Amino acid sequence: MVKKYTSHSLNGCTFHTRSFAEGKVTQCDGVAMIAKTSSFSSTRDDNPSIGDVAYYGRITEIIELNYLNTGYVVLFKCDWVDSVQGRGFRVDKYGIKEVNHLLNSGSNAFHEPFILATQATQVYYVQNPIEKDWHAVVDSPPRDFFDMEATKFHLPIENDVAMPSLDGEDTNWTRNDIDGIIVDNPPRLKHLTELLHKFTNI
Repeated sequence: MVKKYTSHSLNGCTFHTRSFAEGKVTQCDGVAMIAKTSSFSSTRDDNPSIGDVAYYGRITEIIELNYLNTGYVVLFKCDWVDSVQGRGFRVDKYGIKEVNHLLNSGSNAFHEPFILATQATQVYYVQNPIEKDWHAVVDSPPRDFFDMEATKFHLPIENDVAMPSLDGEDTNWTRNDIDGIIVDNPPRLKHLTELLHKFTNI
């Protein structure tokens, strides 16, 4: 069974088809994919080198292939930018990646328009104000996802005792360098608190 969608959520990103994204404030149809590609230094080179090549494009169709309810695969059909350096892709002196207008429409199987949704990362394109045909590539961070490797977790403090943190260092969440000040609740805040307790049975 084959189904088509206008949007698909994956890994904290929501992808839209290009037609569905038109007129919207946010741009969710841009994709990037890193692929292993063999390249030759010249026509006489018999030893190709394997390296990562980034491909940039925009989603035109989102297709789900359902295999009799035993499993399914989501594909993105994309219009791709020519990945040749200087023609469809370039990096400026500041290290900003830029792409030219989309050249491969995906109408030919040779253009390999389909990728797995799991291979795609989301990007968006910002038009160069001077050279209108060129657009800067900006990575779109996933929503509601956090870099767990970069985050340090600390155990809660009980009775003002410093508990060991997960990174091996003792952390004290109580300040001992200044005297505390007791602040009474203002009458209005106190009244609101009483109402909250009354209606929530706390």
